[in-house]
Amino acid sequence: MEVLYLAYAVYGFTFAFIALSVQYELVNTYEYDASSLAFAWSFISAPWSLKPFYGYVSDKTGRRLCICLGAFASALLLLILAQSGVDPVFFMMLISFSICFADVASDSIVVTRTKTHGKSVQTNCWSARTFGAMIGTGLSGIAYENIGYNNVLRVASAGPFVLAVLIWEIQEPAIQKSSVKLALKSVYNMRHPILIAIFFGLMPELSTAMFPTIKQKLDPIEISLVSVCGSFTACCVAFFYQYTDNLFQTPLKIAVILTMLTGILAFVTYTGPNALASEICRSVVGGIDGMLIVLPLVTKAAELSSDGSEGVSYALFVSIMNLSGVLGELFEGAMLSIVQDIGVFLIVATVWSWLPLLVI
Repeated sequence: MEVLYLAYAVYGFTFAFIALSVQYELVNTYEYDASSLAFAWSFISAPWSLKPFYGYVSDKTGRRLCICLGAFASALLLLILAQSGVDPVFFMMLISFSICFADVASDSIVVTRTKTHGKSVQTNCWSARTFGAMIGTGLSGIAYENIGYNNVLRVASAGPFVLAVLIWEIQEPAIQKSSVKLALKSVYNMRHPILIAIFFGLMPELSTAMFPTIKQKLDPIEISLVSVCGSFTACCVAFFYQYTDNLFQTPLKIAVILTMLTGILAFVTYTGPNALASEICRSVVGGIDGMLIVLPLVTKAAELSSDGSEGVSYALFVSIMNLSGVLGELFEGAMLSIVQDIGVFLIVATVWSWLPLLVI
């Protein structure tokens, strides 16, 4: 299990470590504004909405092979991007695809083991992911200021390279033969979690829209500190969630309230004098909020996924959730293009955030 936890830590670390440098590169070198940044990030996130295709491949070819190929490809692409000197959006999309390909195969192993060992396996993997993200965000600002954008990409490639080798140490569960029809039937059984996931996914992502503003008020190290606070909080929530009863609706309702609170705190950052304090508070609340949305939904989806087709059924659920997030980012970019005012956008986004209560 240690190698599996390492895989999720690598997934969390890699994107968290490079995200800040990429955002700075897009804003400083290529002069992206808030709207353009939102559209770019939706393009980078798009491969995560196609998970069933990767899941089908992993169901047929084996999980370890897919993890190895995805990890190796992401490491290689990071090194190529570091040498290319081009707008990173397209390469980031390819890196996102490669990590997602490996991530889906890892999820399939986790879902199989969750059915026999309980939700602790899944929550521990999420704890490992958020722990990796915490380390990545903690180092991202220092790394960007001291070694620069290109070297950040080179350092980030080390984790996936190591994972591509070590993943063969894991014992892969035997794949039970199942049909796509059965996988789709299990997705139908997930219709309520899917509906909730869609409503949450369509909520605008405030952090991307806020980055140009935050960049003016905080330096890279302070931004890293803010992100570490949120990642540490998320890691703690993910770890302790395994000891709760099988709650579903209550955490999601609390998450709606916390989502609205993050919108209010973002507005305080935008208008107030002490951006660091308000951003730390927003990051902590956001860390709790994110885990209270994700963990009930993914554990329920794991329970309902069909034996032998975990790669398709569970991945289809996660893809729908991710596609909703991509559409939410596109909606965010369109709204910013229309209103041309971050303050108005934050007010509208905060008011919009209560809508998931309609389906919980």
